Amino acid sequence: MLSRVGFRITWRLFKRSGGGKASRLLTDLLERMLIPVATMVGFVAGLVAIGIDPTAFLAGLGVLGVIVGLALQDSLANFAAGVFILLYRPFDVDEIVTAGGVTGTVRAMGLATTTIVTFDNRRLFVPNNKVWGEVIENMSAERTRRVDVEFRISHHEDPDRIIGLVREVCTQYDLILDTLSRWST
Repeated sequence: MLSRVGFRITWRLFKRSGGGKASRLLTDLLERMLIPVATMVGFVAGLVAIGIDPTAFLAGLGVLGVIVGLALQDSLANFAAGVFILLYRPFDVDEIVTAGGVTGTVRAMGLATTTIVTFDNRRLFVPNNKVWGEVIENMSAERTRRVDVEFRISHHEDPDRIIGLVREVCTQYDLILDTLSRWST
């Protein structure tokens, strides 16, 4: 228990001292991974403190780790993909992405899955190896975006007049850039 309390205090100090400047995905994942590690370290330290040799316990954990590793190969592939996502940081929490065939806002990333909330408010848990194995489009990475708008007009209308009307409407909105790259008819 002391080990977990010590970890929580140390983690909060780390985040306040500037360690929180890292990706939110990375800090959330590290926190979730390190809590069980801190618990195990505290448990082994407690065994040593009361005079019990933890060697047999640690050897048993090693054997258990091999068995679990073989049984969970797919989950380990998801974990490896999650590590690559954290290293290359193609997206962060609250960014809009298309990843693993899903488009929406990233809410969280775990060891095995990335949680994406779609625009129609569905919460999807996408396996990390599927996210990493496909094209990742981050729509929030750039400050400005191009939007193509198609207008269908009658053959009897004057295209120059319609283009003038559209330009006039566009100048009324602050979110539209002053320079318009291309007008095609």
